[in-house]
Amino acid sequence: MPRTSPLTRDEVRVDYWFHVLTAPADAFVEINGKFVVPDSLAADLLAQLNREREARIEWFHENPPPDVMLTAMREAGLWPPRPSRPPQTVLAHWDTWLNWDYCRFCFKHFVQLEVSRRPLHFCSDKCHDRHTRERWQVYNDQRGQERAATRANLVCEQCGDPLTTRRSHTRYCSDRCKKAARRRRLHAAI
Repeated sequence: MPRTSPLTRDEVRVDYWFHVLTAPADAFVEINGKFVVPDSLAADLLAQLNREREARIEWFHENPPPDVMLTAMREAGLWPPRPSRPPQTVLAHWDTWLNWDYCRFCFKHFVQLEVSRRPLHFCSDKCHDRHTRERWQVYNDQRGQERAATRANLVCEQCGDPLTTRRSHTRYCSDRCKKAARRRRLHAAI
């Protein structure tokens, strides 16, 4: 059954200048041997992306980068930013689809467009962000457990009592022990 609902921003990935990189597989239809997204499904999304792009270009003109970066951007042909393309041409590359794939997060099928230079593993920016958040959460949990294990074996270097601290580099249980250890080091140096 062909798709009838328009594309939304949560269903696509875009690059820095809001060029569409992926689209849901069910949005494509075959017309004259080419796979394209009908204008009726993409018009609202393209208008929104062009507004976001215009806002970014306006921000760049109001807040130009530092001179060193600006010179490098001019040499690379990235400055000044090119004006936003009309909505019809943003999807010009969609008829030369590159790859049917599935999202590594939500497992929906999507089409990666030829304009992207590297393989994309997620159907939308939303899925990519959620995957990244979950991956960092796992990493932070593991790191927290490792640090807790390190802290569990800490003892005060002065009195030998176990330390109850949130920091793994704490050496003394109190200011009293800290000062006593300092006095001992000073007397040993004399």
